[in-house]
Amino acid sequence: MKQRTRSYTLLLGFLLQVAGWSSFGQWQGASPNGFGSFGGDAAAGSFTGGGLFSPSLSAGNLLLTQGVQQPYGKLIIRGKCITPLQKPIPYVSLNLSGSENRQWQAGLDGKFSLPVGYAATVTLAPSKNNDVVKANGVSTLDILQIQSHILGKFFLNSPYKIIAADADNNGAVSVLDILLIKRLILGLDTSFKGNRLWAFVDSSFVFVNPSNPFPYTASIAKAGMRISADQQTFYGVKIGDVNQDWSASVLGAVKYKTPIQLLQGKPIIDNNLRLKIPVYAHQFTNLLALQFTLDYNAEEYNFIGIDNQRINMEANAERTGKVPMLWAEATNTPQTFRDDEVLFYLLLQPKNNATPNPQLTINSSITQVVAYDKQYDAHSVEWKQAAAETTPAPLVAISPNPTTNWVTVQLPPTTSKQVVLSLATAAGKQLWKKTYRINETGQTLQLPLHQNTHLADGIYYLTISGLAAEATYPIMIQSTK
Repeated sequence: MKQRTRSYTLLLGFLLQVAGWSSFGQWQGASPNGFGSFGGDAAAGSFTGGGLFSPSLSAGNLLLTQGVQQPYGKLIIRGKCITPLQKPIPYVSLNLSGSENRQWQAGLDGKFSLPVGYAATVTLAPSKNNDVVKANGVSTLDILQIQSHILGKFFLNSPYKIIAADADNNGAVSVLDILLIKRLILGLDTSFKGNRLWAFVDSSFVFVNPSNPFPYTASIAKAGMRISADQQTFYGVKIGDVNQDWSASVLGAVKYKTPIQLLQGKPIIDNNLRLKIPVYAHQFTNLLALQFTLDYNAEEYNFIGIDNQRINMEANAERTGKVPMLWAEATNTPQTFRDDEVLFYLLLQPKNNATPNPQLTINSSITQVVAYDKQYDAHSVEWKQAAAETTPAPLVAISPNPTTNWVTVQLPPTTSKQVVLSLATAAGKQLWKKTYRINETGQTLQLPLHQNTHLADGIYYLTISGLAAEATYPIMIQSTK
């Protein structure tokens, strides 16, 4: 019997050498009839009578899983999903198609191991849209860098960053990608076109032109597999995340510079009984972007929108009680504002007997709280009540209101200085702007509201800046018909 077993071993060794294998392992016990997975120069582990390989072997494209029975012809595709910065990407979905079709999922460490049949011809394609925080790694900083790339100021220096910028998946980077990324940050969308949050690239793919990486290979194909395949790696790119700060811990640790403050001023009540709440800048110096989630009491107020803004704040008004907001300077030109300047006005409609002084806060519940300066450094943002001296005082008298055309504006006494008056529509469109000089005795101005064109009936806003603080007053134009 021992002689017959030895004969089997020698015969198997001869056949392997004829097939091109340089060496093979020593078997113990009965011949491994019906079992086996040989390849390369790796030495196979000992084989017990129960048909189990005791060691784990992974070399030369040969995979034998420790303690697991290996039926003849059963192969394995093994690999991992990582970012270009080598961070593991958890729970990536893997779709196997071809002669075998099924779904798989990588583990928390990004690794996967898929069994396939002998001589299988398959394609393996990863995908991922199960992020808990959809905009993890995506912020106004990414928008600024994409804008800079489009404007030719500073180009994205990696093919993977350019792939991340292509939010609409059309093989190019454009302003449409910026619009889609804004929608994700604001919570208007939960994924990009095709239910995508990630793009994947076969790590062995070579970019002919890294500055134009399209098209690229997003899957791995295996034809007529005879041996197992190890070290199959995919690079995953979070769409929209061009600065590559995605973190598996959802919101990674951010090093913040000096905080900026947004100061909530005293509300102005317009003729529609809406609250127009000024928001002032404080330490707003050389900034390029700002984002946060505004919280308000939805049982007492309706959020109407944003008005008369110095910066183009965008908001998702579809949500109740929480308003994701962002601003990204369109030309990447740093903006600086005085501490007494109004950045924008929030419009709220009180319900029932709600007080005219709503309690507002900001947080990262939907859109992360952060601001970015001209160096792309991050700043924390604080929301506070404006000090009494910052809130506009009722120093200006305007009459008549409502009016058909003319209004009288009584400006308070002050030291000699210039005052700027401007009129805007309820939507924030400026109609005209004029400069006046006043002195210690004050001044009364007669203003024709129809300065350039006839104005339709409705609410307009007269903004006066250059006094102690900027203030805006609602004026109703009402025809005599």
